[in-house]
Amino acid sequence: MSYIDIGDQGLVGLFQRLPIACVLVRASACRALAVNDAFRTLFGWQDHQIVGLESRDLPVWTSPEQREALLDVLACHGCINNRDSLRNTSRR
Repeated sequence: MSYIDIGDQGLVGLFQRLPIACVLVRASACRALAVNDAFRTLFGWQDHQIVGLESRDLPVWTSPEQREALLDVLACHGCINNRDSLRNTSRR
């Protein structure tokens, strides 16, 4: 397997085209850096409403406990796969 440098723009394009709703979060600061097209479609929020928010302040959680449960799974397994979740679609 060889290393292929596709550059930041290639990664941005890949992120934007993922078919699942995603928020890119900087782990060190827990702040949202970007959302993809599927996120915008699912939740109806735009980048300027999300980027810069801390993960706990993202308007996708139905409760603080929901966020904590997902973070526990992430800490234990390193990823979150095939997990049903309620979504908050209310507007700020």
